[in-house]
Amino acid sequence: MAAMKVINILWSYDELKFIYSAVVYRYNITHFSNRLKFAYTLFYIADKLKLLSTARRYYLKHSFRSGVPAVEVVDATAIFDQFRLSFHVSRIYDLPNFKIDSRSKSYVSVLCPAFDLDTISAGFFGVFAFAKFSALNGLPTKIILTDYFDFDISRFRTALSRTPGLEDLLDLVEVQYCGDRSKIISIHPDDIFVATVWYTAYIANKAQSLTNKRKFIYLIQDYECNFLPHDSSWLHARKSYDFAYVPWFSTKFLLNFFKENGLVNQDAKQFVDFCIYNNPATIDAGHRRIARHGNVRNFVFYSRMEVNRNMFFLGSYVICEAVKRGYFTSSIYSWKFYGMGLGKVIIRLGPNLELVQLPRMSLEAYYEKLYEFDLGLTLMASPHPSLIPFDLAAIGCRVVTNNYFGKDQSSFLEYSNLISSAEPDLECLLSELKKNIEEIEKGVEKPYYFNYPRSWVETWTEEHKQFLKKLKL
Repeated sequence: MAAMKVINILWSYDELKFIYSAVVYRYNITHFSNRLKFAYTLFYIADKLKLLSTARRYYLKHSFRSGVPAVEVVDATAIFDQFRLSFHVSRIYDLPNFKIDSRSKSYVSVLCPAFDLDTISAGFFGVFAFAKFSALNGLPTKIILTDYFDFDISRFRTALSRTPGLEDLLDLVEVQYCGDRSKIISIHPDDIFVATVWYTAYIANKAQSLTNKRKFIYLIQDYECNFLPHDSSWLHARKSYDFAYVPWFSTKFLLNFFKENGLVNQDAKQFVDFCIYNNPATIDAGHRRIARHGNVRNFVFYSRMEVNRNMFFLGSYVICEAVKRGYFTSSIYSWKFYGMGLGKVIIRLGPNLELVQLPRMSLEAYYEKLYEFDLGLTLMASPHPSLIPFDLAAIGCRVVTNNYFGKDQSSFLEYSNLISSAEPDLECLLSELKKNIEEIEKGVEKPYYFNYPRSWVETWTEEHKQFLKKLKL
């Protein structure tokens, strides 16, 4: 990759990504500087010589999750055309084309957005698990990839082979790519579409309107407006909840939030009590944290700085203040501090004391690391609690998290007594941390219970099976 190193010296990272998209989509380069025109020429030649695959992977690997090219900085002039603008409105006005074909096979079609195998989140496991659940219940199932991204089915198969419960997914479902919108998708009048993020709801709404089935299935794994700035994207995401659909909420927390805030449209309310499933903790049943020996105790912080809803800055400040107040100063134990999340970050907790950010881990390594933790802080500015508190509580680790509009201590106690929830305020969070630290240092062991699924086998019930089949009839 020496050539790529030389190129990186001549052009910035964002410029390279922009030039790549300019070549692929044949942008008008009249307004480019000579330096960028030169880069365009090199990429164009590489494309003609069919040498662009390496550059393609290099570019796509670092593009936005929904296929949006990086924000372009082009000699202080941002250039947009309608094609590029469509990505900035999540392509909801550039939907795939469908045609009804009664001779085609009928499917449950699960609409899946772009993902990166190196940083894939639990939400995608929920999407894939639903597809597998549908197929295992005798319904021909297809995953339709809706975004333009770097997808390689052999690499996908390899990644799934290391994912408990999803190893055989591609033996059970079909996969169809429609990110480039170049092909018309044939659908049967009895097809059911499954939206999995807000902008796929627009695709599901269009496709379902062509069929005999009036409602699509909407897997709701969070209140996604919270992910977005308060602009057109927020409004578009909010509108997706007004379509005609059957909601399947990934937690009871989300169900309650949507009901209490009037977010489920009138058409969907009759289904809301029947469509709850719990995206399971990733720790197998029977596994518990090994009893601690020695004088070291480990603290973990879910430190995803790149994801605003994880409240990185508040959480970091809380830990720094706890250290400053001496909460972790003990004559009994020596505390070590770790961060779990994406990216590289250093948090200086005090003189000669830093929180160590753990590298991105495989699921196997993640499982093993969890057993080392005694106390965790994991925040979420969302009605969805995230899976990390449940993963930690499942192995017997205490966790402090935050309240959010109805998500509070009483709702967590339904599942585990090791999860403490407080208002997302400095003093409230410090109070919960202090209480848990003191109990750990005094050797107080809470009676352990964990009433939450640990696998998809535990998640899916006969009720889910019958309800899915009823929708398909």
